Amino acid sequence: ITLGLVPLITSLKPDRVILGGPLGLMLNAYRKPLRKAISEQLPDRINQPRLHTAKYGDLSVIHGCYYYAKLKQARR
Repeated sequence: ITLGLVPLITSLKPDRVILGGPLGLMLNAYRKPLRKAISEQLPDRINQPRLHTAKYGDLSVIHGCYYYAKLKQARR
């Protein structure tokens, strides 16, 4: 997970990272080791963001697709 998150955090410098799907649903089980691994790999000048579970859990992608389609339809 850190292979993808650390470069994104370094370049975007977000205040929080929201994880959806199975990763988000299991976040409470691995939050501490994930935070530790991220802190070990982040440069000192970058603040570690807070980690959150997506509001819709496993359905996050479906909700994202729905809202994207709704936005596209409204622009027509």
